[in-house]
Amino acid sequence: MGYKARRKILRVGKDTPAVALPKEWARFHELEYGDEVVLLGDAIIMVVPKHLERKAKKLLEKMDE
Repeated sequence: MGYKARRKILRVGKDTPAVALPKEWARFHELEYGDEVVLLGDAIIMVVPKHLERKAKKLLEKMDE
């Protein structure tokens, strides 16, 4: 599944920046409110469902080569 979407930075609380996940992406991965996602990266951030963390880490390692 390929996906591209633009999102604006939202403010949550007093000083916390946030980005909303696309509804279709969350549905595809069967994510529900309260589920965890993993953020990986430095200059590029990957947002992955928790069960795909290992696969995403391998992909990031390949990008560093």
